[in-house]
Amino acid sequence: MHRGLRRRAGPGAGRRQPGLGTLTEGIASANLPALVGAAIALAAGGAADNVSSIFRNTILQAAAPDAMRGRLQGIFTVVVTGGPRLGDLFVGLLAAAGTIWPPLLGGALIIALVGLLARLQPSFRKYDALHPVP
Repeated sequence: MHRGLRRRAGPGAGRRQPGLGTLTEGIASANLPALVGAAIALAAGGAADNVSSIFRNTILQAAAPDAMRGRLQGIFTVVVTGGPRLGDLFVGLLAAAGTIWPPLLGGALIIALVGLLARLQPSFRKYDALHPVP
């Protein structure tokens, strides 16, 4: 027998590659249409958030008086960075408790309140970026 063709049964001879097996099992069991739909929805949500951020910052910078701009920017930063984290905590606690419908109800309530606010405060709809009024 040729020396290079000998078989050796060492300590790792029967071992598989665990990472490769986990990866292929995960891909085989994944619901790919749902994952693609979720990825598209997340991308659309991120794009909408960026556009909303541009509008919020523009309105804040244009409508705030110079003497108050720094204070308002500080409050704005606290609200924008802290609000989503509190929402994450709330939804996480509800998910840990096994309840999922309150966040959905909360989202519907927020949409309804924004609609009511836009109806009661016409200045939101009539905002003019060229002539902002504080």
